[in-house]
Amino acid sequence: MFEIPSDWSSDVPDAVAYLLVTHGSRDPRSHQGAIALSRQLSPSPMGTAVLELGPVPLHQQVIDFVRQIRLPSGGRLRILPLFLLPGVHVMEDIPAEVALAKQGLGERVHLELLSYLGSQQSGMVKLLQQPGPGILIAHGSNRPGATAPVEALAKWLGLQTAYWVQPESLVERIAAIAQVFEENAIQDTGPSPEPRAIAILPYFLFEGAITDAIAERLKLLEPQFPELQLRLRPTLSEIPGFVHLVQQHLSDSTAPVTGRTIAG
Repeated sequence: MFEIPSDWSSDVPDAVAYLLVTHGSRDPRSHQGAIALSRQLSPSPMGTAVLELGPVPLHQQVIDFVRQIRLPSGGRLRILPLFLLPGVHVMEDIPAEVALAKQGLGERVHLELLSYLGSQQSGMVKLLQQPGPGILIAHGSNRPGATAPVEALAKWLGLQTAYWVQPESLVERIAAIAQVFEENAIQDTGPSPEPRAIAILPYFLFEGAITDAIAERLKLLEPQFPELQLRLRPTLSEIPGFVHLVQQHLSDSTAPVTGRTIAG
């Protein structure tokens, strides 16, 4: 899927196009969200592609996009991984696919692999700031060190962390917060406090099966923690300022960061 602005000309030697890469999902909301995002970014040929579950492998999607928009010789395709963690997909799979695309395209165009979106830490802090206690829940990764940026982000925001790949981590964090409230209540001789609100911030780009499952799990946990109000916040793409964050990331990435320029 791609958008071509009306004033686009394939005759410009230094033309620049962009490709947003998501993980890929059987849930259509992820694909729909990526397309909606691409249409809100500044004018330039803007395409979307998926790493997994696509009609063809990612490297072929890159090749097809370059050919469909007729990117001229010497033009640049800047590839932005819409990923939040530096896991195996970001650090290994996507670079390998981009290298294969370069083999198929030859030396006529330059492919620039930009830093993954989650590396925009300062922008994420501004986007996710909220008052009161909360838990930042991310997908998680098996790659060593991949969750370090999430831990740093949560620390800056004053939040606890939980990971979907560690099923018990969410209830453990909720229980820890409840324990703190209980200890404080023991010291309070006043009337019983009202239920305390706990924000659950999903560190996911778009709604999908996982965020649905998180919502269902919170419903099941509510009777276990009657002193708390577990409030699920919207995904990143639903927060005002998200499109600006992506646009800023594209603008700031004047050179590849993850990364590399892959050209002949």
